[in-house]
Amino acid sequence: MRKLLFILFLILLINVVNAQELTFNIFRDSYTTKEKLQAELILNINPVNKITESNFVLTNENNNVIPIPLFLEKISETHYFVYFNLPEINAEVYNFQVKDVRYIDQEELKQISSKKTF
Repeated sequence: MRKLLFILFLILLINVVNAQELTFNIFRDSYTTKEKLQAELILNINPVNKITESNFVLTNENNNVIPIPLFLEKISETHYFVYFNLPEINAEVYNFQVKDVRYIDQEELKQISSKKTF
């Protein structure tokens, strides 16, 4: 009985660990002004809304939005690359965020976001 409970616990744990809805990566930890930032978005869900440039935002340490012209490349429905040149702004900390990705989970509409600080 204990072995059965232990195996059941492991199966549940594996499902929880793999339940991450999205992976959002930037390829380096630090950038300088005018450098090109590249990021990758991998979705483990099927988005309800179309992923567009408006789903991405760059902010400074005070959460003020910094306007940027960014480029979004759709590899598949669940895989995207985004890149842009960092503007000439004296910010010590930047936040790059993917926001408002909507999906349906068990007949419930959910929304997720992810932020990377560099």
